[in-house]
Amino acid sequence: MEKAWKILLINQFHDILPGTSIHEAIENTREEYAELRELGGKLIRDGKNKILNNVSVKGDSVLVWNMLTWQTKGIVKAEIPYAAKGIKNSDGKVLASRVYDKDGKHYIEFYADPVPAFGYGVFTLCDETAEFDTVKATKNSLENKYLKITLDDSGLLDEVIDKQTGRQILTGKGNLLTISHDKPIHESAWNMEFDYQMKFWPLDKAESIEVVEASPLRGVIRIVRKFHESTITQDIILEKDKPTVDFDTTVDWHEREKVLKAEFPVDIRSRNASCEIAHGAAEYPTHYNTSYDQAKFEFCAHKWADLSEGGYGASIINDCKYGYNVHDNVMKITLLRGPILPDPVGDIGMHSFRYSFYPHTGTWRDADTVRLGFEENIRLDGEFIKANGGSDIGHTFAKIDGDSVILDAVKPAQDGNGVIVRMYESETRHCTAKVWFDLDYSSVVECNLMECDEHEIPCTNGEFEFTMKPHEVKTFRLI
Repeated sequence: MEKAWKILLINQFHDILPGTSIHEAIENTREEYAELRELGGKLIRDGKNKILNNVSVKGDSVLVWNMLTWQTKGIVKAEIPYAAKGIKNSDGKVLASRVYDKDGKHYIEFYADPVPAFGYGVFTLCDETAEFDTVKATKNSLENKYLKITLDDSGLLDEVIDKQTGRQILTGKGNLLTISHDKPIHESAWNMEFDYQMKFWPLDKAESIEVVEASPLRGVIRIVRKFHESTITQDIILEKDKPTVDFDTTVDWHEREKVLKAEFPVDIRSRNASCEIAHGAAEYPTHYNTSYDQAKFEFCAHKWADLSEGGYGASIINDCKYGYNVHDNVMKITLLRGPILPDPVGDIGMHSFRYSFYPHTGTWRDADTVRLGFEENIRLDGEFIKANGGSDIGHTFAKIDGDSVILDAVKPAQDGNGVIVRMYESETRHCTAKVWFDLDYSSVVECNLMECDEHEIPCTNGEFEFTMKPHEVKTFRLI
């Protein structure tokens, strides 16, 4: 584990991390990341196998892993040794699913509900089936119980209607992809100029539009667009029981000195937009009233950005992009660039990523945007386990009673004395949290980020309690 961490950290160097390295450094990083994936994959596999060796189930099952500290649900895919008819949860409820063959192997996709927090749930293969409503999908529409979406003939979003409130959230074409000139005065990989927005091409024509899935699990519309030598393929996805519309995107990118963005004009008025940063959130102005405001035309963020007024808002959530722009009521996410310095071929090639549009009541705090961001980045994972005469239905390895408290790290202590756990407050609130871990410990010591002990806190049957200030980070040693 230490070797893997050191490989990761050395490649967090400030020019590697944002993609501003020379080409030779990027090629070296590519090789080291391949080694890191191998090391990390083995660590994960070995850890899962240790758990699986102690899991006993009555029937052939799919075990679903959830690495988040709250109970969740969602679509899971797993390879299975035979073509089962269906699958059910621990309560015996048959779940929405589909079984199919690919490359001579059998697979099941199903809606896992519920999956225990920070642990696993057991879902049993069965010979039963049930009827479920299909997520509606045509070339011009998608609809589930949360959202009704209308697309124009070029595949742009005309309407996104929140069915809970009846509100149409868009004021113009949604998910409009644009390509703009991106020619800063110097150091193109590091800089963007305000005037990049002055010349752009809207990608408002589609090469093809087709419905690729309309099932009880999801509706999917696939749209292909081209610009010069680049091809953009998007699956617009509306999943069962999910309040977001997702854009699963593959780009064969060959543009130089261009920037690709997706934009959503929304019926929301606010002087500030919010976004996730490390261990918290920050606000940026949505206006250019001063030169200082104008200089913030592009801001960095982690898993989400949000624009909310008093009782309603919208979030853009993503799995690997870090540039946003919110001006007046138009939300934009930066998807790709084409810098020529210091790497003349930077970003050329195939890219796969996913972003989501999430209209919601209340603010981002009320709407669980933080949790949705984590769920988009830490997906449920399923694998087959053969019947072995037991009755296991699932297990939780950690419990956190405190909705805005996020578990950030669990690691061996650097000095070998105990286990270090780190948490932070994510929603700008004062709060109290109660925490329990399925580990062998009898005392808890609060420490600093360098793991220097500060003071012991009470611990009863493995449970301990503490208070947190807005965006505070706390670290504990479990001994």
